[in-house]
Amino acid sequence: MHKKLVTFFRQLSREVKKGVSSKAVGKNSKGQTTKFFDVYCESRIIAFLKKNITYKTTIISEEIAEPFVINEKAKTPMHYIIIDPVDGSDNYMNSVGFVCVGIAVFDSNYEPVMSFAGNYFTGDYFYADKKTAVINGKKACIKKTSAPVRNSALLVMSNNTFKDGQALLKFADSFESIRSLGATVGEMLQILMGHYGVFIDVRGKLSLENFAPYFIAQKYGLLIITDPFGRPLKLKGLELVTGYDVVAAVDAGFHRKMIKGLKKVIK
Repeated sequence: MHKKLVTFFRQLSREVKKGVSSKAVGKNSKGQTTKFFDVYCESRIIAFLKKNITYKTTIISEEIAEPFVINEKAKTPMHYIIIDPVDGSDNYMNSVGFVCVGIAVFDSNYEPVMSFAGNYFTGDYFYADKKTAVINGKKACIKKTSAPVRNSALLVMSNNTFKDGQALLKFADSFESIRSLGATVGEMLQILMGHYGVFIDVRGKLSLENFAPYFIAQKYGLLIITDPFGRPLKLKGLELVTGYDVVAAVDAGFHRKMIKGLKKVIK
């Protein structure tokens, strides 16, 4: 599946970069405006999955109104596929080249069994299944404890995220750089690739499709994903409207440092 997914991803990426209409075509399951490029990418991804997945599967995606089942007659346990066809829609509409796709497969016990996350514009991707984990064609390896950590953060916040402005400034000043790139799937991929030290979004607004591909990365020991209190992040269900807080890092020591720092600034 790895090679097939990468080939498909590259084909779809070429179309996305060439340009797909941003005309509004309706509302998604969250009540947000759906653009044509969202629906187009979603339909292409679902068509690919229908062609290449053989087990009984419930498809759950951001733009479709209701989940549906493929391969209903397959004599297999039910699987679940969570899709974020276009993460970074605002970026795409404003010609910002940070637009991503996320696909995550869970078994009947909600355990991750396969994932893909990719940036349509840069071509960077993460793929993992039960046998392997790959970043940009190379086997993903657990970070050595002696390797340096980039003292930088991808931080997403809103007006009421933090309780103490001065404490927030002190926390922010502890980093060499802070960015927000507008696509969680891609931002967490940046963390996994070692380009930033930590991803933080404690607004309580992240939904499952934004970070679902990385549960399997955590299972491989490649990424630490917790809530802002350091508790392991667990699925609350497969709905795409449930809000999560996420703190993700590769280095355990750096992650602990972030959790300690956040205690002083979050509400």
